[in-house]
Amino acid sequence: MAGWFQSDNSKSDSQRQLQIGYGVLSLSLSLIHNVFLLYHVQAYTNVFSLDRTSFVVAELAFLLWNSVNDLLFGWLSDVFAANKESSAHESSNINRRLKVLALAGPGLAGTFLLFWFPLPFLPLGWHFAFSLIVYDGFLTWVDLQISALLADLVVEDTQRASLSAAASVCSLVGTVSVFVSFVCWNPEDLTLFRTFSVGLALASAASFWIGVTLIRGSGYTEHSKPVNSEKHEDYKRKRLAFRQFAKEILTNANFMWFSLLHLVQVFHCHFNSNFFPLFLQALLGGVLSTRMQSFLLGLSFALPHINNVFFSELVKTSGIYSVVRLLLVLKLILGLLALSFGNVFWSVVALMVASNRVVTEGTCKLLGLVISDLVDEDYVKRYRTTPLSALIFGSANFLAKPGQTLAPIIGTYLIYDHVGSVFGGPTDVQPLGKADDDEVRHRLQQLLWIMPVACAVVQLYAWSQFTLQGPRLKQIKRQAEVQRGDAQLYDHVL
Repeated sequence: MAGWFQSDNSKSDSQRQLQIGYGVLSLSLSLIHNVFLLYHVQAYTNVFSLDRTSFVVAELAFLLWNSVNDLLFGWLSDVFAANKESSAHESSNINRRLKVLALAGPGLAGTFLLFWFPLPFLPLGWHFAFSLIVYDGFLTWVDLQISALLADLVVEDTQRASLSAAASVCSLVGTVSVFVSFVCWNPEDLTLFRTFSVGLALASAASFWIGVTLIRGSGYTEHSKPVNSEKHEDYKRKRLAFRQFAKEILTNANFMWFSLLHLVQVFHCHFNSNFFPLFLQALLGGVLSTRMQSFLLGLSFALPHINNVFFSELVKTSGIYSVVRLLLVLKLILGLLALSFGNVFWSVVALMVASNRVVTEGTCKLLGLVISDLVDEDYVKRYRTTPLSALIFGSANFLAKPGQTLAPIIGTYLIYDHVGSVFGGPTDVQPLGKADDDEVRHRLQQLLWIMPVACAVVQLYAWSQFTLQGPRLKQIKRQAEVQRGDAQLYDHVL
């Protein structure tokens, strides 16, 4: 797959180095975050026996923090930091982001370990809440910088798609941690899993340093110097106020329609991630061997990255709007297929359990390209001195990331109502083929099709209202390139 790091033989060494460096940053995240998503709910509900009330309270505290930290860190990164710099010492957005990643990346790897080593002097519920908040703080700080780099480093859709493909290839390598974790995970004894998690954290921290070093050496760190046109200087002297920015972004119809789609997507992605092992065991445990279940589990994390490589190529020819619409339609079709045939063929259930996560995660991985287009639109329409990449990404996450916390809360209550308690010890769910209660199977299958169908219907409507596509998008791209090139601006406001 190394060929995906360059689109043709004329790529310079610096471009290849940039793509590899950006991909390694994604590898650093993938190594630890997939394991976090897969096991943190199970660890505290089934292994550490956290009671349901403490679990929900911790998740609600996390929801409050998770709802504001994206916007806060985006503002600190793009506006506060820029305002603190004098014009004589003004650095590029890219340099600022790399400095953050060099420190916050290893910090994220360290906080990952908190989940598997409860602090003895804290009540379990307090430790769970503390771990969620600290980990998500570092995750948000790091993820915003990586996402913003996609918008800052290049403008053209083809170049961004190449960076996205490189990130997917490296993230695919990172999913090896999922395969290994399934072997190491033993709810009765976490010794092996804890040793594995320490090694994983060290590998992630080293990868962050390598990725930052490669990007710095690529020669792209000076590509986002502030422009100095008269209109931009007037804007800079005014200093962006938060109230002004909020008004500008909330009156952007494209941003608001995208935020609705993004909220639903984040909810659906995390619902699938948190409860995939439970659905796999309950619905297919009597049909598939443990080894096959392990294979499906790892495959569900690996396939979205493989798909994204090919979908990134499709974006170059068909555009991001058409590709996202295609994936949403596919999700709707899969849900309707499970509704029609799920009670008859176990193979349909297996297809739905595996493909549901693959399609939702595949869509999530492409949405960064859409937000990058929204960054360009804001940059052009508002005459920014530099693109507010991290702030736009943070604002999008501010409206969407509550779905990350709502997913385990709503999912836990739905599953508790359908199949019995998952708190206070090992789950009571029995594998299919051994359970006599067909009603349990029927209700779990209902969740399999209700979630994707409901999510897809809402998202397709929101996406139909999105107008940043076709000629409009091309016009925005042309002007963004002119502004970043410090050439004369167009006289009209788009």
